[in-house]
Amino acid sequence: MQKSKYYEHSGTIGLMGLIYIILAGAIGSLLLGAIYGYAIFYIPFIYLNFFITLGFGGILGLLIGYSGKFGKVRNTKALVFFGLIFGIFAQYIGWVSWIHAFSGKEGAMVASPSNMYYVVKMVADNGAWSIFGWTPKGFSIYSIWTIEALMIIGASTLFACIPIVSTPFCERCNKWIDKEEFIFPLEPIENVEILTSQLEGSDFTILNLLKETDDDASIYTQLKLLFCPDCQDSYFLTVTSVEITEDDKGEIEKNDDDIIENFVLTSDQYNKIKELHGV
Repeated sequence: MQKSKYYEHSGTIGLMGLIYIILAGAIGSLLLGAIYGYAIFYIPFIYLNFFITLGFGGILGLLIGYSGKFGKVRNTKALVFFGLIFGIFAQYIGWVSWIHAFSGKEGAMVASPSNMYYVVKMVADNGAWSIFGWTPKGFSIYSIWTIEALMIIGASTLFACIPIVSTPFCERCNKWIDKEEFIFPLEPIENVEILTSQLEGSDFTILNLLKETDDDASIYTQLKLLFCPDCQDSYFLTVTSVEITEDDKGEIEKNDDDIIENFVLTSDQYNKIKELHGV
């Protein structure tokens, strides 16, 4: 039973959730780390390598997050922790494969931390690549490697909780709630603080008085109603401010900003909102 006005994860991890995360994290770190190490060595475009580095960490984090979601893990801190641990492990595997590629076709597979330390130090002393006639060595190359590691580990850590952070879970039915209905476009919210204060006081006056606006409005409010169709006991509301803009190239962009996210509703409140807005 939700005690807060807003949905909060229960913190449950569960044995199967833990197993799924560890399996996905270990296999993903090994495969992605190996691919990353060779890709960074063989792809000569420094700008492309930047996006490869971010993508590597992000994909690993999402893999961990979705495996946790599949295992019904409702604990973002646990996912962040595993994102951090496997991000470090994947970075290490990336170094193993990079050193192997750097050493040539018959290069040794350096896996132990002590041996890797000496190899990395040797590479740092002599340099590994050049860009615009400059070969980073010593402090310069260590700085680049540090930034690279922070990008990978940071992305893996942050992306790991994305799959579940905004998705409610029905504890009674033991399932994620993905049944949703949208009400839009409605008039823009003029005062977010008043709306928040009223909702938290169980006053839906402002929300219920919102009128429909033009379909081509550049700024409007969107209501998203989430509910569990099995037990019909879990209802949530997300209020989003939507702005439609056009860039210099004439391309349309949609910017969403959640004003209220996963506010807990009663069944009566849920039905009243639908009734007033003709859903």
